[in-house]
Amino acid sequence: MTTDKSKLSCHRLKAKMADVLGVDVDHLEDNVVLSNLITSSFLMVETIIEVQEEFGIRFNQEDMKGVETVGDLIALFLKTVESPG
Repeated sequence: MTTDKSKLSCHRLKAKMADVLGVDVDHLEDNVVLSNLITSSFLMVETIIEVQEEFGIRFNQEDMKGVETVGDLIALFLKTVESPG
């Protein structure tokens, strides 16, 4: 179930990613493969760090292994921000 808060958080996440990557937020469709969007590992790390700092969260390395698309990152983001503790 998607709440208004989740939709707002997803919009903020995409806006932050677009800012870091220098792309229009409209290019961040859920099915876009991150490796097609982020051409260097440095930029991938920078993007993740910026997102973590913006939202005060931490992604663990194990969870990041399954992230391949924008949609995967959003799902991990929502799981992280909505989990207690």
